[in-house]
Amino acid sequence: MPDNFALLPAAGVGARMGVNLPKQYLDIAGRPMLWHTLRAFERHPAISRVYVAIAP
Repeated sequence: MPDNFALLPAAGVGARMGVNLPKQYLDIAGRPMLWHTLRAFERHPAISRVYVAIAP
């Protein structure tokens, strides 16, 4: 099976949500939203590597 990579853009500021924290860092069930997203890709059998693009 060829390597499949996931590229997750997570550099937004969450302005449309009206919160003071980028939405990727908002808490959902005790973990940041980004953690849940990463976990889903990490568990997928066809994904061999995950890259995340974040803001400085």
